[in-house]
Amino acid sequence: EGADMVYACIGLAKYERRHWAQHWPIVVENLLQVTSYQRPLVFCDNLYAYGPTTNITPNTETLEPGVQSKPAIRALIRQKLEERMEQSPGSLGVVGGADFFGPGVDDEKSFLNGVVIRNMVQGKKPMALGSSNAIHDFCYVRDFSNALYVVSKRPAAMGRFWICPHSIHDKTLAEIAILIAKKCPGGGASSSFSVWPYWMVVVLGLFTTTLGELQEMMPYWQNHYSVDDTEFVKEFGIEATPCEEALEKTVDYYQQVEKKELEKKLAAGAGASCTPC
Repeated sequence: EGADMVYACIGLAKYERRHWAQHWPIVVENLLQVTSYQRPLVFCDNLYAYGPTTNITPNTETLEPGVQSKPAIRALIRQKLEERMEQSPGSLGVVGGADFFGPGVDDEKSFLNGVVIRNMVQGKKPMALGSSNAIHDFCYVRDFSNALYVVSKRPAAMGRFWICPHSIHDKTLAEIAILIAKKCPGGGASSSFSVWPYWMVVVLGLFTTTLGELQEMMPYWQNHYSVDDTEFVKEFGIEATPCEEALEKTVDYYQQVEKKELEKKLAAGAGASCTPC
């Protein structure tokens, strides 16, 4: 109440198909009910709805909407948003991005943050699903948030789907890891991947819900997955943060996180060793 505009940057509590099928339609319906031309909605979207493919643009054909998979649920959301745009074009704008990364992003929400960059900063092997040699584009979270803001400030940009600028284009995880290793202290971080093949994810998924939910997402990681953000770049004249700069800032962030965690452990150990005189 009282808001001039609503920014919806939402992630549900559980990365589970059943949870998404139950809650996402309700969330979107509620958002559409409380927004209008007078109080527009800017919706932050992922690109699951387009399926595991290459050169994704806002006009790429989406999957069949439904509740049979997480990508199908995102296609269902896309369908509902399209219907609103047709009814009231100026009341809604959508900005989508592929997998994102960057300082402050929860490890569980970002594959590149959680099991690649942070692992390497900690001196561990980075992890890959299916393959480390498939191209996979990523967007820097600050570019994503800036794209949402820019679209919201231009009325003519509403009523459309946009793909935000992406910092990482046409690179495999193996190539990205080499760049990350150069940013880590001493350049000594391992860029050799621990690759989880599909069969391993299937087997472990019988015992772990999270891995079970990753099975349907494996094609997004085993195959080349790329986006075309030129439409946004040309329209707004805004380029993505350069790849190496974005990676360096994220590595620096995790170095600070690790430093603070080490200081806490040392302080806790020192406190435990003290005894009253």
